Amino acid sequence: MELKIEEKRLANISSNQIREILSDRDPELVERFIQYNRSNKDILDLFIKNSLTMYHVGYKNYSAKAIAEKIRWDKDLSRAFSKDPGAEFKLNNNYTACYARVVMAKVPQLEGFFNLRKKG
Repeated sequence: MELKIEEKRLANISSNQIREILSDRDPELVERFIQYNRSNKDILDLFIKNSLTMYHVGYKNYSAKAIAEKIRWDKDLSRAFSKDPGAEFKLNNNYTACYARVVMAKVPQLEGFFNLRKKG
């Protein structure tokens, strides 16, 4: 079975939309996440693409941490084979839950896809 997820930009989201989605999170973390997202626009797209892949192959729930680790793996592998590898790719573990929340808010079929801890 070959699954095709469109390669176009999947996520257009403003800083204010992110703040609204993450309104119950630590404001400093949210601002750092917004800055990271601005500098690494492809990560949200990759998070959505990988999540949709798992959804379309039959998973009703999946691990946001596993998605983040796959993105790290892919980025590291790509860097290893690049003629100009550039700086090492970094994805802060604290952003995984932020990505999961944003993805579930932006992609209707992924609502509830990730199990999240309650704040507090």
